[in-house]
Amino acid sequence: MMTAVVALAAAAGVARISAVLAREPRGPWHDSSLAYWIGGVGGLVAALYCYFAALAWGDPARIALVTYLWPVVFVVGANWLAGRGVRLRVLLGMAIAFAGVAPLVAGDGGGAETPLPAYGLGLLSGGAWALFSVYLRQAGTIPFRGYTRLFGQAALLALGLYLLTGQPAGLGLPAQSRSPSNIGVER
Repeated sequence: MMTAVVALAAAAGVARISAVLAREPRGPWHDSSLAYWIGGVGGLVAALYCYFAALAWGDPARIALVTYLWPVVFVVGANWLAGRGVRLRVLLGMAIAFAGVAPLVAGDGGGAETPLPAYGLGLLSGGAWALFSVYLRQAGTIPFRGYTRLFGQAALLALGLYLLTGQPAGLGLPAQSRSPSNIGVER
């Protein structure tokens, strides 16, 4: 989780520098809506927290496949919020995507053992990414100083979670040095 804290803080810094270079007008950018806190800050932190927790529990290749089903969830959520409902072809595409992942969850396709909670955390991470993406789409154009605030607050929340749990997103499980860079590396 500390990686997420550093990455979010760095993103806030880059957004701040970009605001200065773009000569954005000074002054606060405020979106104190519930959507900002749940979809923006909360969605971003939940996506990262659940993703790193899932990686600590299981095979990174399997977790990545499950987590990156989020664009399908995003399309469903965006269509629903736009008042277009959920189209049959989108539902069929979603069913095909989840059916493609089902053999991974059900069978032993090699790689590290991945318990069911890791898949659940991967799905939660994907859902949180979709929530964050829907927030960004609904928010419209956000100035650089808005991203500075969003990433900075997300970094503080992630740091708070890290300090509160005392664990690097492993949720109390033995730490494993798994990351996406270790995909395909036999142990």
